Amino acid sequence: MSLRNLIPLFVMLVMTTAGLAQEISPKELTHEFIVAFPGMRKDKIQEKVMRWLENNLRSRKPVIESEDAEKGFVAGNGTVEMRASGDSVDVRVGFTINADVRDGKARFRFLNCEYFSVPDEEWQSMPEDTTWHRPAQKKFSAVVEKLTEYIRRTE
Repeated sequence: MSLRNLIPLFVMLVMTTAGLAQEISPKELTHEFIVAFPGMRKDKIQEKVMRWLENNLRSRKPVIESEDAEKGFVAGNGTVEMRASGDSVDVRVGFTINADVRDGKARFRFLNCEYFSVPDEEWQSMPEDTTWHRPAQKKFSAVVEKLTEYIRRTE
C-alpha cells in the first residue's frame, strides 16, 4: 500500500477516534435522580439517608460534609470503582452526593466528580465527555438504587 493510499485511512481513523470522546451536555455532567417515597415524612427520609451514607460510603474526605435537617439537605462524599468506555484499567471516582429531601421524595445529585487510576497519582477532574460520564451514570444509578432500597425498608 502506498503512502498516498494510507493518508485517507489515517484521516478516517483520527475522525473515528475523535468521535468516541463526545462532548457531553451540562445537564449530563450533573447526575441527578429523583425518587418517590410515598407516605414518608421528610425527617424519616433524611435520617435514613444520613445513616446509609455513613455506613456505606468511603471517601478520602469526610463522608458527611454537611447537613441541614430543617432544609432537608445532606451533602456527602464517596468513591466508586469504574472503567471509562474503551479503557482497559479501572479507576477510582470520587464524588459529592447532595440529597434534597422533601415529604414523599428526594433528589440525589452527584457532583464534583474526580478520579485517579493509581494510588500515588493525584486526583484529577473527570473529563467532560461521554466516555467517562455514561459509565459513571451507571455506577451512580446503582448507588441510588441501594440507597432507595434501604430507605424503603421498614424498621
